[in-house]
Formats: sequence, C-alpha cells, structure tokens
Amino acid sequence: MIAKGNVVIQQEGLFKLQADEARYHGENNIISAKGAIKLFHKGDMFLSDRILLNIETKQGEMDNVTMDMEGAGGRGGAKKAVLTGEKRWK
Repeated sequence: MIAKGNVVIQQEGLFKLQADEARYHGENNIISAKGAIKLFHKGDMFLSDRILLNIETKQGEMDNVTMDMEGAGGRGGAKKAVLTGEKRWK
C-alpha cells in the first residue's frame, strides 16, 4: 500500500507516525516513509526525512534525526538513529 499527502499511521498505545509519503509492506510488516516525518512515542518526538520500521519487531532506522525526549530526556540529533526493538519502546 502507498499513501501520499499528510499520511498518519498509528498503532494505539505505541506510536504515531506522520509523513508526506508512506509505504506499507504487508508481507514483512515494514513501514517505509519519507518527507517531513514526525514520530511520536510516549511523549518523545522524532523528526526525520526517512524511516524504515518493522512494526512487529519495532526495529528500524531513521535518517537525519532530531530528537526531543520528554522530561529530563533532553534534545539531540543524529545523521542516523537505529531503533533496536520493542524493549526500547516501553
């Protein structure tokens, strides 16, 4: 499936993803998205221009990331961020 223009993908209680364009690859549960990405997770916000996320394992990667962590988590950025799995999302 391909969605374009103000795309919103949400998995209740886990994450909300906004992007200019997103593709869902159902055979392997992967979302790939690009363009003005915002990923929200339990009060944290990640801005990126590309994401690849396995919604089953919660593993993936983001490019050109700005992070705004809730509370004392702070802010930061990176050229690449790796999402290491569900345990990191809890």
